[in-house]
Amino acid sequence: MPGDDGLAQMRLGFRKALARRLFELEGAGGRYSPEERSAFENGYRAAVQDVLVMVGAGLAGMAFLTVCLSPSLYQKVREMVRPWVVRQVELGRPFVIWIQKFRHPLLDRMHLFAANSCGVLFYITMLPLLFWVGELQLARQATSFMATCIYVGNAVKDAISAPRPDWSKGVRLVRDGAGDGSQTDEMEYGLPSTHTINTLCMWSYVFYYYSSSSSYGDGFSVYLRTLRSPWLLLLFILNITWCLFMMHGRVYLGMHSPIDIVAGLVLAVLLLHVYIQIDDFIDAWMTATTAFVPAYQLAFASVLCWTYPRGLQKTPSYNYAVYFTGVCLGVVTGVWRCPHHHSVEAAARLREVRGPFPSVSFFVFGGRRFLLGLVLVLLLRAVTKEVLKILVPAVLRLLSIPHSDHEAQEKAKKSPIGYNVLTPIRLLNYAAVGWAVVEPCFDLFQWLHI
Repeated sequence: MPGDDGLAQMRLGFRKALARRLFELEGAGGRYSPEERSAFENGYRAAVQDVLVMVGAGLAGMAFLTVCLSPSLYQKVREMVRPWVVRQVELGRPFVIWIQKFRHPLLDRMHLFAANSCGVLFYITMLPLLFWVGELQLARQATSFMATCIYVGNAVKDAISAPRPDWSKGVRLVRDGAGDGSQTDEMEYGLPSTHTINTLCMWSYVFYYYSSSSSYGDGFSVYLRTLRSPWLLLLFILNITWCLFMMHGRVYLGMHSPIDIVAGLVLAVLLLHVYIQIDDFIDAWMTATTAFVPAYQLAFASVLCWTYPRGLQKTPSYNYAVYFTGVCLGVVTGVWRCPHHHSVEAAARLREVRGPFPSVSFFVFGGRRFLLGLVLVLLLRAVTKEVLKILVPAVLRLLSIPHSDHEAQEKAKKSPIGYNVLTPIRLLNYAAVGWAVVEPCFDLFQWLHI
């Protein structure tokens, strides 16, 4: 049987890597045991299942975009679903009030702090850190997965346009004045709870990624290995506990009704179980070196921004979807441009230099890269934003495309004209953020030998 290091490397790329390894052993005159043969068969079945799920996911994605693209379709869905959801929100109000009877100042602060772990600032720091400490494949796949979760969650919110709990009927809105995010969150719709989706998907996927690195990439074997390993079982319980705490917090803070949490839980489980079947295929796409990859990703990102459903009223949800769609575009472009920074060999070199987790060398290595990289990313983000404010309107004028700043027009109580110029600015600005994380920062680290 290959050692743990060999299995960890096999996890990088398609699940057929195990089968390739066994063929290499056979070609070299080696013989493998029945256990290895069984592992080969499991890997082959998993790969076939991945193809089927990928096709199904593609069809489901096309259906989702078709509904979003046609207002008549998603508005019909809204007309059928929204009244039922509104009734469920009202029926769940006594439960929210009951949960809030157990309020405590310490619990208030804990839940407000936890709510920040699903914000833009959290992902703009954690995901780059995964890249910079050498967890390259996890970082790529987590970026694409969270961009998917954030887009789907917010698109469903606006498509259904279901209300939050009625704060005029006994439900208290718990918040502080420290910019916890609730001031903008309360402007969004309720169903589903995107905090539930993002928390469950993010941390469950991280757990799955590491627990599957030595279980032949077969989903069922991951579950068995988790049950047999005390440490994995403990981590699994901690993950579920954190997710349940986050769900409780959304009700406790008065931000969501029970139906919102249930819908978020169902969507999260569906997204998670689909993505873990196709994550290696997604990573193969993100690391492809063919010339059309950035162009395709830009076209796909533009379609996503265009097909996003309109809510009954304007909310910040659309901006969040645009931000993370842009980040994913930038990451794909940067990885395509610099494959030498993101290969399996590059990841192995980084892991060797940084040392194991946890260790002093790991924290020193990660800390230096994080501080320097974050400064560079924020600097490029600020500069790019100002450049795009000049460049995008000029390009739209050159192409004779009507456009205006819709937010400024609305503040001035004027009717918006043409296309919202802020959308391409935000998309490209956050694409620059994603690109900066995976190319200029790595070039800088290499130049400084850190």
